[in-house]
Amino acid sequence: MLRPPRKPARILIVRLSAIGDCLNTLPALHALRRNFPSAHIAWLVEDKARDAVEGQPGLDEVLVFDRRRWRENWLRGGRAEVLRDLVGYAGRLREGRFDWVVDFQGNLKSGLSVFASRSPIRIGFSRDACREGSHLFTNVHVRPGPVRVHRIERNLGLLRGLGLAVGGGGPAFRIGPEAELRMDRWLAGALATGGRFVVLHPGTSAFGAYKRWPVESFARLGDLAWERLGLSAVVSWGPGEEGLARSVVDRMRAPGLVSCRTADLRELAALLARAAAFVGSDSAPLQLASLLGVPTVALFGPKDPVLHGPHGNPHEVLYKGVPCSPCLYRTCAFPDCMRLLQPADALAALARLAATPAGRCA
Repeated sequence: MLRPPRKPARILIVRLSAIGDCLNTLPALHALRRNFPSAHIAWLVEDKARDAVEGQPGLDEVLVFDRRRWRENWLRGGRAEVLRDLVGYAGRLREGRFDWVVDFQGNLKSGLSVFASRSPIRIGFSRDACREGSHLFTNVHVRPGPVRVHRIERNLGLLRGLGLAVGGGGPAFRIGPEAELRMDRWLAGALATGGRFVVLHPGTSAFGAYKRWPVESFARLGDLAWERLGLSAVVSWGPGEEGLARSVVDRMRAPGLVSCRTADLRELAALLARAAAFVGSDSAPLQLASLLGVPTVALFGPKDPVLHGPHGNPHEVLYKGVPCSPCLYRTCAFPDCMRLLQPADALAALARLAATPAGRCA
């Protein structure tokens, strides 16, 4: 493997999406900062995932890949405008004059951006560890380690293959005082009796809806958590999911409430950091709870929890391992892998974790 010949003064991280994957790349950002404390470190991210990285410690600059706007303009017929924007986008990457560009995504979309930067050192995964020929756009190739490893470890393995130190941890996720204050005020009014609560998150990304646990199961777990553990249920939701959250609360007999509208990930993090525990399936909120060290019950079916589950925090994974899972499909008419997960099993896992102090952010 070609070794990077010198210490970089300017580094660009490329991890465009999705939100959970960007969150799982934050430990790699912290490792780069520890290795190169005086370097300028930028991050190239899609507009929809910008919230996951902006304002995080150790990061000097955020560059945005405006995929949503370009797609909308293209569909409206503004193709010439999109092409001009893409030319300008490539020019801005070149103007960054990055000594190193590190591709943590490893697909065609990220590879083209890496190549457009014209950095002399373009670091990425080896051919057998990336997709869609992205290795063709990098000139330093690293085999990150075992194939079946959590995405955080895979990202750190890329840096470890460069001879960098990756231990020592780092700030989990910066929330900020404004988000902290707003959540404290909301909880003081919403949970009039005070006490401990569990965050239930029934949603996933829209294209990953088959990863969702049934609404009825979440509602039953909310009832059991109150009856057996004395935990109130706060049901959180993302864009377009408020109705889903309300469906859970409407089916509960025990006290429960839908969370306030969180303006961004920092406000969601403030809610999670105050919870006794978190319960949810493969989603960005699960990855965020894991980063914060919040005790987590992870509900997995279609996806491999070794790759995408919680990492490091006190957690338990419920996974039936039916013959067809893990799978690579985006839809499923019969998601038995999720339906077979029982509220009683989730309650038992929750009871074991609920005594664990919740994590706190940097």
